[in-house]
Amino acid sequence: ACMPAPNGPGSRHALGSGIPELKAILSGYWLARYLSPRAFVCKVVGLSGALAAGFFIGREGPMVHLSAALSMLLMKLPLFHEAIELNHQRKRAMLGAACAVGVVATFGTPIGGVLFSVEVTATFYMVNNLWRAFVGAVACIICFQLLQDYELVATVPVTQIAYTPHVGWEYLAYAGLGALQGLLSAGIVQLMSTVAVLIKRQGLLR
Repeated sequence: ACMPAPNGPGSRHALGSGIPELKAILSGYWLARYLSPRAFVCKVVGLSGALAAGFFIGREGPMVHLSAALSMLLMKLPLFHEAIELNHQRKRAMLGAACAVGVVATFGTPIGGVLFSVEVTATFYMVNNLWRAFVGAVACIICFQLLQDYELVATVPVTQIAYTPHVGWEYLAYAGLGALQGLLSAGIVQLMSTVAVLIKRQGLLR
């Protein structure tokens, strides 16, 4: 990202990956400058220069940040201003969908992008926003494919995972491990609930 200067064109809000700030925004703490046009331009210039120089800085966080900033710029257009920009619920849904688009633009994984958008907004997630993230992710991969067909980009991002077949007893072991973890998680939730009730009854927290 562009380094900030006292009176220069840089933006300190373009530093870092941008995902922690986006988590804060989607949780209700608004950080407008992190999605400003100035931060967007600085992020594009800084990320392009860093990747062209061969630095291993990671692309997922910056691409998610850029997608969210670009969605904010689009929501400020007169066509969408009243319908989305002034509606905080829709604005938050669009930013969540932008997270999915950023992941798809990095790895080419629509399902992974949708799951990531849920993870980012896990503090409070509306199920009816799920289709927005899915449509955005699918539209992103379709645009990549069209650009590749017209030879405007080199290749669509591909994630390859080597698959090794398992024997029958390994599936049983995995199922047992999942059941055990589920029971432990339920026990922890029940324990926390019991402790909270006891603390409230004893008046330890005022």
